[in-house]
Amino acid sequence: AGWNGGIKFNQLYPDRIYYENTMVPLVLFYTLKSMEFKGRVISMMASCAYDGEKDEIPQEANPLDGKPNDSVACHGYAKRNAYLMANYVKPALDVGLICPGTVYGPGDKLDPDRTKVMMSLIKKFVDATKAGDEIVTIWGSGLPIREFIYVKDLAKEIVDHLELDRFPLLTQVPGYSSSIKELAERIASIVGQMKKRFTHTNYSYDKYFKGLMETIRWYENLVS
Repeated sequence: AGWNGGIKFNQLYPDRIYYENTMVPLVLFYTLKSMEFKGRVISMMASCAYDGEKDEIPQEANPLDGKPNDSVACHGYAKRNAYLMANYVKPALDVGLICPGTVYGPGDKLDPDRTKVMMSLIKKFVDATKAGDEIVTIWGSGLPIREFIYVKDLAKEIVDHLELDRFPLLTQVPGYSSSIKELAERIASIVGQMKKRFTHTNYSYDKYFKGLMETIRWYENLVS
C-alpha cells in the first residue's frame, strides 16, 4: 500500500505522503513483531529512496547514502524509514523489502497528478491518436534514465522471493532501463503516432515489449 503520485502530486501533499508512507510499514512491522508473528513479511521499497544524483542504482547501493531527489523527497524519506524499521525488527520478524523500478501495467492510475511517467506517456499518445492530433508535447529534455518493470513480472519476483531459503533484508528487482526520450519513441512507434518522425524498432526479442503492448492495448480498449 502507498499514497503517492507524480511530481505535482508530491508538491501538493508532501506532508501526507511522508506521514502515510512512513506509518503503514512502521505500524505493520512493529505490530507483527509484538504478536510474535512467525511467517514471512514482504514490503515494497521504492527506488526514489536512493541517492537522487544517480541515474542508475547499483545492486550493492545503500538506500541511506546521499539524499533522494527533491521532487520525490517526501516519498523517498518515508521509504527510508521503512528500511530502517525493517532492519530494527529483524531477525525477530522475518521481513524482506523488495525494491522494483517504476511498476506499470493494466489497471494503472490514470489521474494526471498521480500516474507515473510510463502510464502518462501511454495516455498522451493513445489520446492523441484517438483525437487525430499529429503532435504530442512532452516536457523536459528526455535525458533522465528510469527503470521500469511490468506488474506481472514483479508479481512473479515476489512469489519466487518467498521461496528463497534465505530471506534478505533488501532485494533490488531488475527491470528495463530507458531514457524518457527512448521510452516515448518506443510508445509512439507501438501506438502508430508520428510514424514519419520515429524509426520503428524490431522488438520481437525484447522481453519487456509484451508488457508494454498489453498496457497500451488495455488503455486503448478502455477509451475506445
